[in-house]
Amino acid sequence: MNRTEIHESLEQLENDRWPRPSADATRLIRHCHAARAKPASQLSTEELRLLIGQRISLAWTVPFALHDLQRTPMVEGDLYPGDLLAACLSLPDEYFAAHPEVRRQLAEIVEQVGEDDWNLAFPGRFTEWR
Repeated sequence: MNRTEIHESLEQLENDRWPRPSADATRLIRHCHAARAKPASQLSTEELRLLIGQRISLAWTVPFALHDLQRTPMVEGDLYPGDLLAACLSLPDEYFAAHPEVRRQLAEIVEQVGEDDWNLAFPGRFTEWR
């Protein structure tokens, strides 16, 4: 799903507005709240990585991520090339059991990643996907 065409926020899409984070909220909490409140069309790769890593709004964030990963499998947020793919591959088995199409799409994306890129980004990780 191409998020650049969606101008509503995740809060609006889910009809679920979270209360403002408290004054002593962590940076992670503040960033997740802010990302949910901005238009989906403006979500960055890093924001998708954060939201997926925190299991937030997966009904929307995973399809957005898949769209980006299909174009550029090793797309990078703020950590390293392939960090968005790593966030998706780290979703729990229960998620994939409920969403077999996502597993299939991720398997196709993984096949596009060259061996050198894979080993550099994920040394010893996600072996079940290769």
